[in-house]
Amino acid sequence: MASDPAKPVALGVEPGLPYVGGMPVPEGEDESYFLGAYFGEPLEMVRAETVDLLVPATAEIVIEGHVSLTDLADERPVASDFAHNWSPELQRHVLDNWQAYGYR
Repeated sequence: MASDPAKPVALGVEPGLPYVGGMPVPEGEDESYFLGAYFGEPLEMVRAETVDLLVPATAEIVIEGHVSLTDLADERPVASDFAHNWSPELQRHVLDNWQAYGYR
């Protein structure tokens, strides 16, 4: 069985990064290269402390963890969810297992 995929979350990053992160970037390409091309200089990336992925060096806060491939949790729909449906049935969602956080 495959291991749980790593998931870092970077907050307080370069203002254009959220837009580039949502672009239809070709598979295998790095979104940070597209942002670097936009700014005219490379985006500085550093290795996360507990997961084997790169995060923006300018991030104010980085939260690191994994997405569980096996653990699911029951959750009812909430009103702030854009995919809200009014069904009273429970929904199953994957769990994020957070391991570390860092800040400047």
